[in-house]
Amino acid sequence: MGVLRIVDLEIDCIVGILPHERKIEQQILFSAEIETDFALVSHQDGKVTGGLDYAQYAVYVKNAVRKGRYYLLEELLDELGQSSLKDYNMIQKLTLNVKKPSAISHCETVEAELSFP
Repeated sequence: MGVLRIVDLEIDCIVGILPHERKIEQQILFSAEIETDFALVSHQDGKVTGGLDYAQYAVYVKNAVRKGRYYLLEELLDELGQSSLKDYNMIQKLTLNVKKPSAISHCETVEAELSFP
């Protein structure tokens, strides 16, 4: 078993409940801790098989978040976690974290985290 981490992937998206948050994209920082079986990963002829393509997963995350236009960070994490487990069967355990730096003035960030078995 091994762990892959994606840390602070920048995504511009619509997220929030306030009227201005529904109109103007804000930057969020997305992180994932992905447990998977490294013993299943192999490399042959320039291709990786049996493992998670983390670059492709980052694109998957960006597309899902931008398409979702979420009201709540918690909602974003729950839907993304459920779809990730469904679409990536090599993920055995997943922890997602999202930071919203512009949520509160005079505050570095607001963040939410959710784990999936």
